Amino acid sequence: MRFYLLFAASFLFLAQSGLAQTEHDRESAEVMRAFEAGFESIEDFETVYNFVLPNDEDEKWRQVPWLPGLWEGIETAKQNGKPMFIWAMNGDPLGCV
Repeated sequence: MRFYLLFAASFLFLAQSGLAQTEHDRESAEVMRAFEAGFESIEDFETVYNFVLPNDEDEKWRQVPWLPGLWEGIETAKQNGKPMFIWAMNGDPLGCV
């Protein structure tokens, strides 16, 4: 049940933001039809599932050449004349400190 609610919420967000109408007119019509049908078939589910999966445009962050060491990052940033972004934290990764 939670699975269907997740997809319903994702689709409604995309529909309200205008993304579904502007970029994916044909896909959004198929998704809307599947959503309104109440996922009667596995094809309806797959249509909505494939629509909400991230695409290459959404995952550009994966193309960033991550470096494991701080000093490596500092040297690379200096050589390329670019800024460096550091993600650092202390404590539990879920924020339950």
